Amino acid sequence: MSRYQWILKEKEIKEIYQLSNLIKRVIKSLNKLICENSFKVYNWSRKSKNKTVKKAMEIACEMEISNQDLKYLDKQKVIYWSCLLNRKIISKLSDIEDIFDMAVIEGSMVFVQGGTFQMGSNDFEANSDEPLHSVTVDSFYIGKYEVTQREYQALMGTNPSYFKGDNLPVESVSWNDAIAYCNALSKKEGLPVAYKENDGVLLDEEGKETTDVRKVKGYRLPTEAEWEFAARGGNSSRGYKYSGSDDPGAVAWYDDNSGDETHEVGSKQANELGIHDLSGNVWEWVSDWYDESYYSNSPANNPYNSVSGFSGILSLISNRVNRGGSCYNYARDVRVASRSSLGPDYRDNDLGFRLSRTAP
Repeated sequence: MSRYQWILKEKEIKEIYQLSNLIKRVIKSLNKLICENSFKVYNWSRKSKNKTVKKAMEIACEMEISNQDLKYLDKQKVIYWSCLLNRKIISKLSDIEDIFDMAVIEGSMVFVQGGTFQMGSNDFEANSDEPLHSVTVDSFYIGKYEVTQREYQALMGTNPSYFKGDNLPVESVSWNDAIAYCNALSKKEGLPVAYKENDGVLLDEEGKETTDVRKVKGYRLPTEAEWEFAARGGNSSRGYKYSGSDDPGAVAWYDDNSGDETHEVGSKQANELGIHDLSGNVWEWVSDWYDESYYSNSPANNPYNSVSGFSGILSLISNRVNRGGSCYNYARDVRVASRSSLGPDYRDNDLGFRLSRTAP
């Protein structure tokens, strides 16, 4: 009989629902962690010193991976978790909750169901490189938060940021630094790397060059289209001008409220998908090369600009796209449609990134 089909006696179920509020809080944390951070939960659970929690996390991870839909856990699963998290470990739950809270912040990924949307803008603030056009993207995962300094330091052994703080977004990183982080994280977790390190070309799971992001299995930067789809709220979009609101102050650290410095990730209201800081805080590198006229001739399905527009010595002046605006920018620059670009070796203290992965 499958463990999902266990029949619990009425007395056992009654006892489960009588567990302390602390137990319920931990179950809620587990639920949230699985839904937001499924890629990291197995590796994280292996480090847990508590064998009961470790087993619960491993089983929960298997449940979510087998379902592939990352929907919130149903009542049956919560009951099963309650059986594993029994009275014998109540005294240790406070420490466990602290670990959960940290794990949710570090590296959380949000599943974005694919869909079709209008990319770009035709409002009065739109730039010439933002013509409105229809785009379809497949499902993918994207970081709930910008990569933090704590994450970057732990993996790369250095923190280049000007503004210091564990939960501040890492900044002063170039596009090449960002893809090096993606590759390092993929290697750490036993995944095929996403980028050819000498030139940033995308690689499929067999290590062959590709321009199709659907074939890339490792950690990577989102494409420009994926980034904007997520910033607009995906299929749950309410058509906001900024990521999560028509009021920039509610969702973004920008010129009017930032004090000209970055702030802890997740400290502003999330957008419709539960993703933070896609408007403001730091500009975010995406995978694409920049082309001012790309929107006019880009493919309608899963667009990704893999061409720099120049070759030979002129390639040195080609730029990679960055999106979202920063703590230094006016409101018009933190719009979901706003585009910018910089050379792939450029670094500045308002320039960071977030992770993405192709959905199975």
